[in-house]
Amino acid sequence: MASLYRSSSGVWYVHWSRRERQSLRTRDEGAARLLARRLERERADPAHAAASSATVESCLVTLREDRVARRRAEGTLHFLAVKSGHLVRLLGATSPLVSVTAETCDRYLAARAGEGASPSTIAKELGVLGQALRLAKRRGRYPHDVSTVLPTGYSAGYVPKTRWLSEDQTARLLAELQPHRARHVAFLASTGARWGESTRARRADVSGGLVTLRGTKTALSARTLEVPAYARPLLEVALDGAPSSGVLHLPWASVRRDLAAACARAVLPTVTPNDLRRTAAHWLRHRGVEAGLVAQYLGHVDTRMVERVYGRLDVRELADAIGARVDSSSARTMRVPAAQPGDSSDLSDAIERLGALLSAAKAVARDGIEPPTRGFSIPARTRGWKPKTRARRMLTLARLRVLAAANDVVEAWRAA
Repeated sequence: MASLYRSSSGVWYVHWSRRERQSLRTRDEGAARLLARRLERERADPAHAAASSATVESCLVTLREDRVARRRAEGTLHFLAVKSGHLVRLLGATSPLVSVTAETCDRYLAARAGEGASPSTIAKELGVLGQALRLAKRRGRYPHDVSTVLPTGYSAGYVPKTRWLSEDQTARLLAELQPHRARHVAFLASTGARWGESTRARRADVSGGLVTLRGTKTALSARTLEVPAYARPLLEVALDGAPSSGVLHLPWASVRRDLAAACARAVLPTVTPNDLRRTAAHWLRHRGVEAGLVAQYLGHVDTRMVERVYGRLDVRELADAIGARVDSSSARTMRVPAAQPGDSSDLSDAIERLGALLSAAKAVARDGIEPPTRGFSIPARTRGWKPKTRARRMLTLARLRVLAAANDVVEAWRAA
């Protein structure tokens, strides 16, 4: 059992054995006892010691190392690095991991919202934090329940964009840009390349209609594609006046600002580089290309992003696509039989019969009971119920006959 003693300078020490002692670096006896108990527990439980020594920064570094070992794409690793930067900045690099609680996450959420970060960005950062905490929990370095620490019900509010340009709008946009910027836009719209892929493109990567893209975001981002025939004129614009070797496009730091200004001059909705990528996908889908092929063209690992974001058709295009796939010669058409006109005499006879039964019902003795004002009603037979008088039984039968006659009138009217 460890023992405490205070030195002549007033600092408290803990004795682990006759030859081992440790300074607690405090002159307060209560704090010294708490520190001594924590240190004693860490010495007895290595897992607890590891959890106590883990920090926010070390936890995030461990997450990146794990993703590298799993051979995640370079784009994924870059995403983790960017989101981890905000977590380290606000939570503290050297903050103990055990100090990350629900209250800590709520403060982080409020701080990022106060800085103007969008809900989508905050949700992504909290997602990275959740991955790091779950990995630390599995390795015994985080004692809390991750599901109770992270905010529940927090939605990123992500709404996929649907902005894209028609071929005519693309031509108008190119006319408002400087030649070297127009080449870059034409390359994006014809190949559907990501912005990073377009900036890394080299003249040697384009040969005829074949384009090699140096993508890193997903496993299928690095790809070679053949630009469709309808988009070849745009690819020719991208190569017209381009350098004969080296990087295909000049650096473009103000791309969003310049595109917004060009769109305003051309009286077009403001587009971004990703909208041009969506434009290429939309042209493919509009021409009937399957989502799986569009996903491969864009470098996606599956069709989810194409179906949700990049390849959605508008109402008119959807109707045209469905109509093109329906074979009118073999399609089964619903046939609804036309109603045959009935004999008007049937309706007249039914009305006369109803009138006669109504008159007969009025003549039946009511035994002092007036009919209900809501219309005809038929007493239901329940256990132990017996008609009290013959007059009431006759009234009930008369009402049944009236109801049957009324039904005949309705049927005859429908037939007519």
